[in-house]
Amino acid sequence: MIKKHGLSIGIERVDNEFFLSFKAVGTLTHEDYEKIKPLMELH
Repeated sequence: MIKKHGLSIGIERVDNEFFLSFKAVGTLTHEDYEKIKPLMELH
């Protein structure tokens, strides 16, 4: 049996604004969070 886990990221544009959506699948570990965290930091 294969257990999948991860994070799906969506990008949506409404007029001139962009929105990001995140959907967690399964159970994310602290290691998963540490890898994803830099991707979520916007500059």
